[in-house]
Parts: sequence; structure tokens; C-alpha cells
Amino acid sequence: MTIIWRLRPGALACLGLVLVLSACSSSDQTSAAPSSTTSAGQASPPASSPAPGSATPASPGPSSSPSPTASSGGTPTCRAGQLRVSYADDADGGAAGSVYGHLVLTSTSTSPCAMTGWPGVSYVGGGDGHQLGAAADRTDRTGSPAVIVLVPGGSAAARLQQAQAGNFEGSCSPAQADGFRVYPPNSRTAVFVEHAAQACRSGSAHLLTIGPVIAR
Repeated sequence: MTIIWRLRPGALACLGLVLVLSACSSSDQTSAAPSSTTSAGQASPPASSPAPGSATPASPGPSSSPSPTASSGGTPTCRAGQLRVSYADDADGGAAGSVYGHLVLTSTSTSPCAMTGWPGVSYVGGGDGHQLGAAADRTDRTGSPAVIVLVPGGSAAARLQQAQAGNFEGSCSPAQADGFRVYPPNSRTAVFVEHAAQACRSGSAHLLTIGPVIAR
């Protein structure tokens, strides 16, 4: 049996009014509720990072970061301000398109200090210390480097190979270097070592290779 509901005109009007009021109440509640979700297209703010220091290379390379902290019976690590750094070519240092020499780090401290690992080295030029080319690659990375304790006036040395810029004709963009920016091992402070050389502007040109410090 089919049941048919018949409503009087007056009842229909009342029912319509009830439905309109109910819809308005629901709409007000929805618009008043704060949104708790973020739009999928809204990017989160980037994480802040400290500004690089003035002595930090523009394009850090393999030898730009400090070596592991020196440890030798409590002897403090040699700081950049306690060292005099110089460079000299080896007497028989030229071979196969490269020049070999040594960076020498001499203690100016009044007490012993220690170092271990590789100096960070790069060419700088332009009279304002901006980096030229890639930072020096490291050699002799197998095993642990020796810990060197420098007495006052004592020195350590690291062998430096400089490849000739002409070896990188296609990717060099030659430039005259004023010298080296050198980070002593375990230090985040660099020193400038004057040394005129033909370098490359391109960061893909790896002209320099540095070894670990050894006792002299």
C-alpha cells in the first residue's frame, strides 16, 4: 500500500521558514570557526642560517673545513693567531705541469700547542681577497693524521701541489692570484700568505692539492 503525505498550504509555509532559519544558523557557525589547516600551496618560511664570516671561502671545497680537533695529552690546539704561515717552492719542485712546495706553520706562542690534519687552502686575488678556483683537494686521506705538538718557535709543514692553469684551458678563465688563503688545521680563522701565481676563476678548476701537516 502506498502512503501519500498531503500538507496544507499553511503548513508548507511554516516548514519552509524552519528550513531557511536552520540553514542560516549552520552557515554562521561554519564561517565563525577558524581554519586550522595550511594551504597546500603555502610555502613554509625557510630556516634561518648564520651569515658566513668574512674569512670564509665563497665556495668551500674539500680542504676548506677544519680538520679533526687535535688531541695530545691536553695540549691546546694551535690557533691562527699563534702561528706564522709562509710558503716556499721545493728546490726540485717542478714536474709534469705542476709546482711543489711546502706551507710552513711556525708557532709564535709562549707555550706548546698541537695540530693535526690538513690546512684549508685556496687562491685569492683581485686585491680584495676573493677566492679564485676551487679550494685545495686533500692527499693521504687513508689512516689518521699524526698529532703534531709545536713548542714555542717550532714548526710543521704541509706539502702543496700547484697545477699549472694552462692544464685547464677549457674550464679555467685565467686570473692572477695575490696569494693563498690558509686555514691552519683545526681553525676557522684564516691567514693570508702572499704568493703570486696564475690561477683560474672557475670553481671547476682544481689547481691545488694539500697534504697533512708533518713535523719539521
